[in-house]
Amino acid sequence: MSKEAFVYRWYDAPNDMYYLGKHKGSPDDIYTHSSWVWPRFTKDNIPEGVTREIIAEGTDEEMSILEHKLLKFAKENGIWDRYYNESLGDPHYVDQSGENNPMYGRKLTEEQKEHKRQQSLEMWQIPIEEGGTEPGHRHNTLLVEGGCNGLIALSKEEILKRVVIVTQDIF
Repeated sequence: MSKEAFVYRWYDAPNDMYYLGKHKGSPDDIYTHSSWVWPRFTKDNIPEGVTREIIAEGTDEEMSILEHKLLKFAKENGIWDRYYNESLGDPHYVDQSGENNPMYGRKLTEEQKEHKRQQSLEMWQIPIEEGGTEPGHRHNTLLVEGGCNGLIALSKEEILKRVVIVTQDIF
């Protein structure tokens, strides 16, 4: 049996909360968890009252599927609110449609919808001669801070202009 990955569960006793995850690696390596909700820590500074159990070891695919089943069980049995987890596992192995999708049941605000619509117009409807994006060349843009959802798209040309301006300011 391959032991390239493992499923683990941390228990945060002071808060009576769990974090369940899968990691490709060894239980003895430095990895702790990947939660964005639960504060980060290392194996050298595990918070008081926090313990980890290794649930299973196996291939990366087997452990991804097990992680999903265990998280789905927690969600379906009314104990999801006791988990720091925000999703049902690795999207490479887990169907992300319907209730498995992290956006399921959430709605964009009208402002967010309008911003996405404007981005689409900018990307696809502006003539190429005027700086629009050629179909199939969407990868020539870069998302940077700004806009109502925190990101705006810049074309390759705009990125190069900004690089020149920044370089001139430095030298």
